[in-house]
Amino acid sequence: MSLRDLFRKNSPKDFRASRASDSPLYISHARVKPVDSYYPVLSESGSTSIDYYLYRPLDCDSFEIRLLRLRRVVVQQALGTVEERFSCSLEYASLINPPDYIALSYCWGNATKTRVIFLSPGICVEVTQNLYNALDDVVRMDWFRQSRTHEYEDHSVLLWADALCINQEDPVERSQQVRQMRQIYSRASEVVSWIPCGSEQAVDYLVRNRFYGEGIETEVQLPSTSTPFVRFLDGSDNQNDVVSLDEYETRKEWVNQEWDIMEDFFTQAYWRRVWVIQEVAVATEVTVLCGSYEIPWDDVAAVLAMWKKNPDIVPIDKRAYLKAMHLAEFRDRFLVKREPISLLDAMRWSYQTEATDPRDKIFALLGLCHDGATYVPVPNYKQPLEEIIADMSKTMMSFDRSLDLMCLKGTALEDQSKLPSWTPNWVNLWSGSLHSMTVHEAKFADWHTTFPFNPVLNGSTTQILKVEGKFYGTILSLASKMAQPGPNGEITLTPEARAPRISCTAPLVGKVTSLSAPRRIEIELGYAVWKTLTMGLLPPEISESTAAACFSQLWTPEGRGRVHNYALIEWIDRNSGFEVQGQALRALAMVGSTAEIPPLPAAVRSSEICWKSFGAFIDTIEKVLGSGMRLVVIHGVKSNVIAMVPSSAKRDDQMWFIRGCSVPVLLRELENVTEKAQYKVVGGVYVTERIRKWWKPQFKWTRGEQDEQLDNYSSTILNLC
Repeated sequence: MSLRDLFRKNSPKDFRASRASDSPLYISHARVKPVDSYYPVLSESGSTSIDYYLYRPLDCDSFEIRLLRLRRVVVQQALGTVEERFSCSLEYASLINPPDYIALSYCWGNATKTRVIFLSPGICVEVTQNLYNALDDVVRMDWFRQSRTHEYEDHSVLLWADALCINQEDPVERSQQVRQMRQIYSRASEVVSWIPCGSEQAVDYLVRNRFYGEGIETEVQLPSTSTPFVRFLDGSDNQNDVVSLDEYETRKEWVNQEWDIMEDFFTQAYWRRVWVIQEVAVATEVTVLCGSYEIPWDDVAAVLAMWKKNPDIVPIDKRAYLKAMHLAEFRDRFLVKREPISLLDAMRWSYQTEATDPRDKIFALLGLCHDGATYVPVPNYKQPLEEIIADMSKTMMSFDRSLDLMCLKGTALEDQSKLPSWTPNWVNLWSGSLHSMTVHEAKFADWHTTFPFNPVLNGSTTQILKVEGKFYGTILSLASKMAQPGPNGEITLTPEARAPRISCTAPLVGKVTSLSAPRRIEIELGYAVWKTLTMGLLPPEISESTAAACFSQLWTPEGRGRVHNYALIEWIDRNSGFEVQGQALRALAMVGSTAEIPPLPAAVRSSEICWKSFGAFIDTIEKVLGSGMRLVVIHGVKSNVIAMVPSSAKRDDQMWFIRGCSVPVLLRELENVTEKAQYKVVGGVYVTERIRKWWKPQFKWTRGEQDEQLDNYSSTILNLC
């Protein structure tokens, strides 16, 4: 018998009463079906709809909300059968002094799978199957809690659920209710997080016992009595824990199923819903309702915290819990530590969440953020997403006194959105993929800087941003991109005919005289290449000399044989001849290398450490190139430089130092435009510290003022479109 089957068999009958499969109930945007004909009512927003027969306008001055009064009705059918139905009615209450109510946190689910719920008097409303099941389970939960003091037939529960308590067809009301969402969930006596799950009792069992944290894994003990028994759950060894070896084998099977159960739990769409962040973070008390089993939120948070601290105990293919990790972190910051959360940070931390309406990716976070009302004063569902992002981004840049936001472009090769190029490409960053941003963008918090001046110049609009910049150079050549996995997760390589670089690398030093006796400039060039390729992400235990030795092995049989990523092997082969200052990469790798790392003998400890460092070196390069960064040579006004740029970069794109931006920016000049100096932002540029020190962010730029750091080139007013 499996773990799931055993739990189903032993589940309490009074609480897990079978759900009536044909009971009426459904909701999709609160579509209303009146029993009798009626005349439509004109709403304040000027539209006529059947929905206004159900919803009267809310009194905003008293912070009025609607609440759903749910009653379970037992109907005696013919032939003595009994059918359970929902009887619902809407009530109105003020958030200033609300009654006790439960706020429901759930995922709407598939809008095509619907049920019908009856709203008195004489109205039936369609709701999604998910909402129907959630209401059913909440009523059962509350009935079970109050069964000692309430009669089943007369029992009711007061509940707030967005799909029924907000008129989803009225954008004015939706916008107004969004501003009250924090208060709705914080003023509730309890927030119930409803999660559909096929193994609810198993999840309850595993979470409550701190899965893999409190001795949950079985362990055989053989005491002196030679009676076989199992130490189970809490590690105790009392007689109640004594089981046969056959039963132990059964429990051992359960251990193999436990990760599957937890994976199913955290794979549910609920954990990816953006509104859940605020609903869970602000709640005084949260109960996770998995089917008909209640799990305190603190137990779920404890399991997540344990896995975050010890990620190695989680199988590599069972990492769905990462999609729920941000919920625990938001709640901890907001409710426990009371740390202020900025809207920019909240949007960065929640980039993998999902929303039916993309505007909710912003609106759902406003109540948590101390600056939410500053950047989005009035959430408006009538305003297009592009306008919202443009207005918000421009305001952020002015208030934050930094243009660093323009460097957040994501990894899409072509920008298909209608956003101005100087705004963060949130549409791409919101793709939900772990690889939707480059490592440079992922490290945004490390290089983001606030300046003592407003970098947004007068005359800027939501379409054109006027800034001050200094030109440095144009892209002269680009190394190829590292192949990326396709939608099916497979990598497609495009081999090309070329000379066998690896076989001729060993005698390279003897053939190229400049390598056997390299000049200082060549040594510095090789140093700059690997420093740029690794983008400062090498582990601190790897010294510069060790990193240089690792770089020298990339184009040797020994080094290449230790690379296991086919896409990286293809990149190494394809770019072996990529020239920097007239020298191929494979040649620069050999500069200054007086000794190669020998083959790995089992007894040689020093060699083992070297090759371990080489593995970390390879992992770093794979991380950088795999995120979409690309190696380029920029022909500069002072000298040529090596840099890493977004994968969408093209030859002749220009590198600029922008006043108010912490890193150089790659711009593409627009052609066939009436006004000069119009550019499209491609993304941020990574250069080594040696290049960055030439440019001083704190330097006070003035129109026409010269900067000796850039060979007396004056600054220019740029129009970013």
